[in-house]
Amino acid sequence: MSGGAPSIGQHLDNARRSKDAGNAKLKEGNYKGASFQYKQGLLYVKACLPDGGSSEVKMFAKPPKTTDAEAAEAASLASVLNSNIAQAKLKLEDWDAVVKHAGEAITMDPANTKAYYRRGKAQLKLGKLENAEADFKQVAKVDAKLVEAEMKQLAAENTRQKKQSDQLFKKMMGSGS
Repeated sequence: MSGGAPSIGQHLDNARRSKDAGNAKLKEGNYKGASFQYKQGLLYVKACLPDGGSSEVKMFAKPPKTTDAEAAEAASLASVLNSNIAQAKLKLEDWDAVVKHAGEAITMDPANTKAYYRRGKAQLKLGKLENAEADFKQVAKVDAKLVEAEMKQLAAENTRQKKQSDQLFKKMMGSGS
């Protein structure tokens, strides 16, 4: 490359390389390393998005011109990278980060089933049962078998919480007599 800013194509190539490096780290069980690589990829991708990416990272004072095809590829790659970060964070049990990155993945690609699945698992761990159920229902539209166990776990947790609530209510009512 001779001087000047990298092209959109170079940014997308760098993002793909970062994604591949993150996938390799994930397979090794190096979840923090995987997350770092995926985040690096996001930096490259955000430079390709028409608005220059989110407010947290601006690679250019003025974003370069992108074609519709480049913008679509960047958005798709951003969704995949965010979903992959969510997977790494799921392994690290960083539930809030899973919800954040899976949500960003879904914003970029509302058909990203893996992101719904990952966010649903994190929502379940955070005790946000209605949110988890909504995410799992999205997944079930595509692959009901994939969320069968999670839906059973969700039902069990709902039952447990209802019993707990009923017991608390009875205790409160009994103590007032």
